[in-house]
Amino acid sequence: MNLVNKLSGTQRIIPEENNLKDMSKIPFLKKLLDRLSAPQNTNVKLTGNYVNIDVDTTTLSRQILSFVYKSELSIPGAGNNHEKSENRQKEINDGVKKWLTQEKSIIPVNIIKREVDLMYAEKKLVTTPEELDKIIDIVKEKHLGNKELEKPGINCSTPSVLKLNNILTNEINEPGIKKQLSHDFTKKMPEMSDNLKKELANHIKKTLSNDETKKLIEQYSAYKTDILNSHDKLTTMMTGKIRSDIYYALTENIYNTLLCDKYTEMPLDFSAIREETRAQVLRIAEEKKHTSPAKSSGSVDIDDIVHRSFDFSTRVTTSYPEQDITHVMDILKRMS
Repeated sequence: MNLVNKLSGTQRIIPEENNLKDMSKIPFLKKLLDRLSAPQNTNVKLTGNYVNIDVDTTTLSRQILSFVYKSELSIPGAGNNHEKSENRQKEINDGVKKWLTQEKSIIPVNIIKREVDLMYAEKKLVTTPEELDKIIDIVKEKHLGNKELEKPGINCSTPSVLKLNNILTNEINEPGIKKQLSHDFTKKMPEMSDNLKKELANHIKKTLSNDETKKLIEQYSAYKTDILNSHDKLTTMMTGKIRSDIYYALTENIYNTLLCDKYTEMPLDFSAIREETRAQVLRIAEEKKHTSPAKSSGSVDIDDIVHRSFDFSTRVTTSYPEQDITHVMDILKRMS
């Protein structure tokens, strides 16, 4: 199923779109809505062994603006006479501006923090809060320029609102992903057992006594049982990673197409931001001389054994013909 068709400007009216007329009366909201009408690359293709969807983020961005608008309306404000109504519009306008400023300061930091967390999950590289602050500063200097960042990395609202979209949620089909992962988990048990045997062979040395070797073999038999017992936990974790990849990819696109003012600023290169973050985590680990954390003799990382048998990565493509047109238009705007 193609989400470009289901989540496009031609879809049937949904409750969020009923607010568009009222939203257009708020100057800054109208500016953001107009930004979505401009030709730009709002297409995101997500592919992998467990996901294959195309998404146009225009409708998703409108839903986010509708959410912000409703949130501002829910805040007690001025009354109903004309003068107070104008004041209320100004309050809402200022609230939307504040939301956008905060969202732009939070999203890059959350993406950096997520990449640091992934480096721990994949390579067991520990990063302290102080080191994380240094990484954020380095990434900011190299890729973000003078953009203000919220270092605590409060959760941004964009991914949260995306999760409220039932069409997108159904298309991601989290239960279906987990079911396929569970099927593959069973199918790949022989491969995971072979990986365990290879680990065992690496640890059995001639210097070990018969009793030590026997104990090690028993230990590895227990590891195999652990893998079987961790079936549900590990497939749930992998499903969550795939879902998170999708929501963050869409968030990155929405940052550049909705939040970023192309008249005054360049869109962010989030691929470069993620790569820089990983490079800095590795650099810090090398400086601390623990790129390969010490493990006791015969120990095994069960998650690592399982991950070696799965490719559950999500590949993101946003290079469509529209992107080249947008790039040229951006240049022309800056020259005018």
